[in-house]
Amino acid sequence: GKVDIAVVMLDDSNVAKKIATALKNETTFNVVELGVDEARLKVLKGKLSAAVVIPAGFGTASVKGLFGAGPKPEISLFYDPSQTAVLQMTKGLLTQHVMEIVTSEMTNGPAGQEFVSESLDKLEAVASKHPEQKPLREMLASLKAFQTDNLATANKAPSASTPAASAKGFTLPFTTKEEAMTSGPAKYNGYAHSFAGMSVQFIL
Repeated sequence: GKVDIAVVMLDDSNVAKKIATALKNETTFNVVELGVDEARLKVLKGKLSAAVVIPAGFGTASVKGLFGAGPKPEISLFYDPSQTAVLQMTKGLLTQHVMEIVTSEMTNGPAGQEFVSESLDKLEAVASKHPEQKPLREMLASLKAFQTDNLATANKAPSASTPAASAKGFTLPFTTKEEAMTSGPAKYNGYAHSFAGMSVQFIL
């Protein structure tokens, strides 16, 4: 069956909404939107296998983080420590969708256009003192022209879907913070869990 997870939306940007939609469309998951406290509690009680918390400002910060131009936003992952396979699967699919959506936003979205314009303005201001940054200015100028062409094309003949830009050469635009949800103060012991299960099987 599907894995039950939650998505906590603390950001209302288009990037965050597209990530949530992509996770909901995954055949592997059964996704519900919850608040932070409710999501944490349901994972703790075993009613959900994991929860993905998309922080406020993620859309803008992730675009900047793609080029290392700012601190990378942190996505929190609440998970059941007895289901580490679910954690790894969730992280993998989350990474895939974030990279596809953020790189697409960088080339076609408003957050990417804003970032490129701001970066070009800053580079032009120090152009005379830092001539070694000329290649970067030229690359960003080319990217801005590409964004303008894409926008003009979209306005003339909007398509159902725009292919995501390649992530080659980019850095991962976010980090994750994993929190194991356990009911007691002691750290979860995977060996104890396995030993108890094997003991029960032996008795049976």
